[in-house]
Amino acid sequence: MDKRLKDIQQGTLTESRLNSDFLFWLKEQGPNWLLGALLVLCGVLGWNWWTQRQEAGRDQAWSELSSADSPQALVEIAERHAGQDAIGVLATLQAADRYMEAIRSGKRPDREPTAEDAAVTPELRAQYLDEADRLYQRAAAGVDPRSPSQTLLLASALFGRAAVAESRGDAAAAETQLKAVQAATQDTYPPLAKIADDRMATLQSILKRPSLPAKPAAPAIPTTTGAIAPIGGSGDATALDLNLLGSGAPAAAPASPAAAPAPQPK
Repeated sequence: MDKRLKDIQQGTLTESRLNSDFLFWLKEQGPNWLLGALLVLCGVLGWNWWTQRQEAGRDQAWSELSSADSPQALVEIAERHAGQDAIGVLATLQAADRYMEAIRSGKRPDREPTAEDAAVTPELRAQYLDEADRLYQRAAAGVDPRSPSQTLLLASALFGRAAVAESRGDAAAAETQLKAVQAATQDTYPPLAKIADDRMATLQSILKRPSLPAKPAAPAIPTTTGAIAPIGGSGDATALDLNLLGSGAPAAAPASPAAAPAPQPK
């Protein structure tokens, strides 16, 4: 009986010591562990919030890019979403393409087709070429050359600058851009390098514009007079004054032949 009571007392003391140790640890180290767990939980929640925000921003950027219809709107999208995927480069390329399309179609991108001032004047053509070349250059500068996935964007920008040089009639500048395309794509995209090589081979024929023949001069209206005999007529020909024909005045009617004398009664 005494042994059993001693065991109970020993167990009670052990449990009491464990409870005391746990309470001591909880008092000394518990707040630190609870604070660490709270920080981890806040970090997880913050990461989820940031990821959802990034996804929402990415969706908004792609939506704006697909709905933009003018070069100015595309440039604003490129500046606003410069760090969002490759939207900044894509928007810049599309803005430059809109200027080149306006030059090809002859219609201003910021006017309705039915507007009186919708045509592209020679001054606007030069301005559009300058703006397109500047945007293509900006797009090429925004591409990461170490990323093979962005090589296509770089090639598009360089091809665009070559098209601008061709539109200006600058064969040397166009060849420089096409050689840059070859250097950028010969390892990753050989077909694009082949396209650039073929385009250089036909560059002179592309820039050569055939000259149109001069418009023939209209024949001068004769001012001299002369007699025109009626075809198939008999007798004296009636003289027609060419001056009267040239001035639009009515010509005199030909004189009728003299009537034959009536027979005398016997």
